[in-house]
Amino acid sequence: MSELFLRPAHNDHRLIETILSTTTGVRRLRGPFSRLVLDAPVAASQPVFVEAANASGTPVLIDPLTFFLQSDVESGDAWERLPFGRAGAMSVRELSERGVQRDLVSEVVDFELQYGATAIVAPYLLLNDDPGTLDASIRLLVLTRENMERRDIQLPLVAILALPAAKTVGGKDRRTVLERFSSAASSANANNLALAVSGTGGADDRLHKVQVVLHDTEQLTEIGARVIAWRQGLIGPAAVSVGATGYECGIGTRERCDLSSLQRNRRPGRPQGGRPRGAGVFIQPFGKSVPRAVAEVLLENQKLRPRLVCDNEQCCPQGVESMLHGSRSHAVISRSRALFELDRMPSRDWRLNAVAREAESGAVIADLATLVLREARLREVINPEALSSIAIAVDQIREGGGNRAAS
Repeated sequence: MSELFLRPAHNDHRLIETILSTTTGVRRLRGPFSRLVLDAPVAASQPVFVEAANASGTPVLIDPLTFFLQSDVESGDAWERLPFGRAGAMSVRELSERGVQRDLVSEVVDFELQYGATAIVAPYLLLNDDPGTLDASIRLLVLTRENMERRDIQLPLVAILALPAAKTVGGKDRRTVLERFSSAASSANANNLALAVSGTGGADDRLHKVQVVLHDTEQLTEIGARVIAWRQGLIGPAAVSVGATGYECGIGTRERCDLSSLQRNRRPGRPQGGRPRGAGVFIQPFGKSVPRAVAEVLLENQKLRPRLVCDNEQCCPQGVESMLHGSRSHAVISRSRALFELDRMPSRDWRLNAVAREAESGAVIADLATLVLREARLREVINPEALSSIAIAVDQIREGGGNRAAS
């Protein structure tokens, strides 16, 4: 059964409590989501998330976000205040020192245990042009398993492979990197390998970026890894159709993977701007959420409404009104049901075809939606690029050409 990993925002605790305590049609079929993923600062400041998860028997992962060690972080930032947080960037050479690595592993494991994790997420780096980042990431994973065995910690281990969408990483071809890391994850007896391809999952993704995510997923699955598509709200279902055990994303927000941007957003002197944009309204045909003002205009259009409105009575019993006023719970339940429908299909080819045709249809609807927004004098557009890319990439895989296209 495919898994939905949910990463709530800091103030989503009441929503999570409600979802986990409410019996819905989806919950009778499967849990509304499989596992809760908490950013380390959120886990430290909002214990109510773990309390709600424990009460419902929902597993909890705590993401230590240790790739922030590679970049300067604003002094006083919530992540910088964690036991393993730092304000100044650490070099790859520093992060490769055995003493530094052992201390980091110990601090991360202690933190995750203290705040209620039901599996250990090993500290990880964002791989880059320096080959030392791969070596250091593998060593951190190995040391995490050694730490757990020494202390007899009987919890699953999750490995995160974070890398850019480039043909070569640290001077090595992509396949070599995947094989080295997955071999280390297997040796460390990691239960899951979370694949975080930074710079992907956006609405403007061109074909190459989608191919990279799906090709990596295929290769890791063929090697024997149980892959989670990490921070992949848009490409997530496609990744599941090619072999991922599930995908992880936020609730109406944080639906793409861009670790470099997350690093920049925590640097000293970053532009403050206005208030951060809140969670959007999830639109199934687009595979992502749109700002509430945009959703209101699109759902008011008589021609578009039948194509965009949620027709699940147990999710949105009042149609448009439920989507707008219960947008966050709608996002969770809609994503869960979509995975359930994929799981019901009798073969991989059926799943691939379903994902490709839905993306293809979504791209057409996106173009129509942009025309409606222009007529309403809104500047936003619904970019069909990634949807078209998903349709092409998945069809290539279904027809047996996915590996050649992405290589």
